[in-house]
Amino acid sequence: MDFERLGVFYLGREVEAADMQPTDQALLYDSSDLTTHAVIVGMTGSGKTGLGVDLIEEAAIDGIPVLAIDPKGDLTNLALAFPNLAPEDFEPWVNAREAERLGVSVREYAAQQAQAWRDGLAQWDQDGTRIERLRQAADVVVYTPGSSAGRGISVLRSFAAPPRAVLDDPDLMRDRLEATATSVLTLMGGSADPLGREHILLSNIFEHAWRAGTDLDVAGLIHAVQQPPFKQLGVMDLDTVFPAKDRLKLALGLNGLLAAPTFAAWTTGDPLNIEALLHGPDGKARVAVVSIAHLSDAERMFFLTLLLSETVAWTRSQSGTSSLRAMVYIDELFGFLPPVAEPPSKKPLLTLLKQARAFGVGLALATQNPVDLDYKALSNAGTWFVGRLQTERDKQRLAEGLNAASEGALSVTEIADIIGRLPKRTFLLHDVHAKRPAVFQTRWAMSYLAGPLTRDQIRLLGERGLGQAPGAAGGRLAGGSALPVGTGEASNGAPVTVAGGGSQGGAVGTTGRSPEASRNSTGAAIAKPAGGASTGSPGATSAAPAAAVPPGARPFLPPHVPQVFLSARVATGARYFPMALGVADVHYESKSQNVSTDRRFVRLADFREGMVAIEFAEGEAADVALESLEREPAPGLAFDALPDTDTSAAAVKRWQDGFMRWLRTDGALTLLRHKDLKLVAAPDESEQQFRLRCSQALREQRDAALDKVRKRYESKLTTLQRRELQKEQAVQRETQQAGARTTDAAVTVGTAILGALFGRKAPSTSKIGTSINKGTRVFQDRGDVARAKEALAQTQAEMAALEAEMQSELAAVSAAPVQAEAIQLDTVSVAPTARDIAVRYVGVAWVPYLQGADGRWNVRA
Repeated sequence: MDFERLGVFYLGREVEAADMQPTDQALLYDSSDLTTHAVIVGMTGSGKTGLGVDLIEEAAIDGIPVLAIDPKGDLTNLALAFPNLAPEDFEPWVNAREAERLGVSVREYAAQQAQAWRDGLAQWDQDGTRIERLRQAADVVVYTPGSSAGRGISVLRSFAAPPRAVLDDPDLMRDRLEATATSVLTLMGGSADPLGREHILLSNIFEHAWRAGTDLDVAGLIHAVQQPPFKQLGVMDLDTVFPAKDRLKLALGLNGLLAAPTFAAWTTGDPLNIEALLHGPDGKARVAVVSIAHLSDAERMFFLTLLLSETVAWTRSQSGTSSLRAMVYIDELFGFLPPVAEPPSKKPLLTLLKQARAFGVGLALATQNPVDLDYKALSNAGTWFVGRLQTERDKQRLAEGLNAASEGALSVTEIADIIGRLPKRTFLLHDVHAKRPAVFQTRWAMSYLAGPLTRDQIRLLGERGLGQAPGAAGGRLAGGSALPVGTGEASNGAPVTVAGGGSQGGAVGTTGRSPEASRNSTGAAIAKPAGGASTGSPGATSAAPAAAVPPGARPFLPPHVPQVFLSARVATGARYFPMALGVADVHYESKSQNVSTDRRFVRLADFREGMVAIEFAEGEAADVALESLEREPAPGLAFDALPDTDTSAAAVKRWQDGFMRWLRTDGALTLLRHKDLKLVAAPDESEQQFRLRCSQALREQRDAALDKVRKRYESKLTTLQRRELQKEQAVQRETQQAGARTTDAAVTVGTAILGALFGRKAPSTSKIGTSINKGTRVFQDRGDVARAKEALAQTQAEMAALEAEMQSELAAVSAAPVQAEAIQLDTVSVAPTARDIAVRYVGVAWVPYLQGADGRWNVRA
């Protein structure tokens, strides 16, 4: 079908405005038009929610992520998409009361609903196959912040320092501070006046922490309220403006909030991370349904403000694009963007309406109360969907606004008349990118519209594997880095930060612990790399008395052998084991790959007996800061003996040469690449981030190609349309002329015959000839009509062929995959030269280990 092209949203079929009868013409909405935002207005029962679901489904099937904010609970239905359309799929979600009212069992009613959905979809050229495409293109995840019914969202991260893009923008930073402070005070039930001292104090605390790169949680905020990290507010002394006893009251209020049982739900769940809400760990698009129907008004305002503020920060961190990158849908805007009041949610909404377009983020805002919206703010919306309205005032106001927006394409009277006659599920569409408004009927939703789901039903979603995408909503791929260092690093995580400069690669060809396990180790068992021949290696059991060395004694090493000691976190019970440590800083430079970066390598390897004492290729990356290494051992710890290894000066030189060889061969910087786009991942860019960047570039490339095809055919189609109009006028003219001459000829012949029958004279030859001539011209005119119709049909056939040719080209352009998870990537390597490697240390490192429950010395001390 034509509507299956990527880049267009199939929303329904056009309707004749005169009689409101649907036509066969599909209503296709260009996805890039949504970057100028959309507004949906309509009274209860107008089909507004169904249209919103259609919009979200079309975005999802195109692989565009959606953040769907659900104040009423209806959008949870997006999780009810059943490709098999089987009655048992519908049964848990049907309305049991409705079944009882109809006098049928729940199972029978579920079968009726399943059949109704099959029939409804078929009427709109859809089926279970399209539903399966929807489910494959995007995961639906239902979040219930402040509740355990669905997936939780922890709001504590919202007190973390915002990204650099926000910190460096005074306006964004001011808005973020105001929104955060206002949200906290609103949730407490206190005064949220921006000029109030509570608001000023909290704003200053947040700013001081964020400027210092410090994250805050509620406990830290309470402490900062009691003992602020500054002595003045403005030009006045802090204690004068806000005495300590009054600050204690504020702290007690915050503590009461923290201690409340209901607040625990706000501290658990996925972090409030927009990137993670919009994409799964593999880069697959998500429809994140954030249900806030269960929250109080204060809690809704608190959470929505934080969510929108995070969305602003995420949006500003993206690159500019004219293609739709993501969609933000709010199912009921009432109370969040009023015309006069200034609730905390208004500023981030205004910022998104004004700025999100440049970054490819489109807002779709729905409401049933058009008079309660800030129309000045909504003037930024390029698309309006207007359904049935309740009052004449609403109709008139929207008619006047749409008349001005459409530059008079339809008069106020015409628009008001159309709006007044709109049936259910029928909308007037005004799109600034279209030539004139259109009327259309919405298609059948693929998701089962069961109505708002209860908390128990949302829990049931998770039990049935619906609305709960697998994997935590982290911001990284599982196995997640863009292969920043080492050809052997396939699943070892992101680059490891090393104190003292740069970052070091993950374990290259390791058989031991990962950087994450090492970094997070607090006494857990750690697998040691194989290959240590010494019976006193960390893998040996306590049944090896020959390896034991009395506490305090340490093996003798010649002065030319460098040795350092890793810090031990315990004072007794640990034992030092000898390992080879190599530390180097490596610079990577490649103009062709646009790479210029530095990495620090810190690598541990076991000593082996024989001439080749160290194989760094068999070692492991270590989270060790060179500057933190000790020159002397901790007192009271035992030492293990070195294997029978050459420790001469020449041997130490071989160790250094071996480390250098390993860096030259296995230390290459391996980066992901999209060959066709000529894009290479940045050294610190994760695979997920790179896939999303490539996906966006492909969307932009596709949209540009679609525009190019349309423009190439536009002039030809315009010429044919003009010619068609001329041919239609010719047919009309010839038909009218033929009709007039037929009548004239009939009158002339009739007059002649009547004169011959009743007149005194016989008809003259000239009159008979005139009648014959007029009859001949009638036949000629009929021929002219036939030829004019034939010419019109030929022009229409040319138009149909040209349109089919254009649609074929558009379909070919749209066929290329743009979803992040479907993109094919390869890798490129940037190998360092000898002059790019600065070896900082190669020598012995004494690593402290504790004895585990299994008797092995495998627990990092």
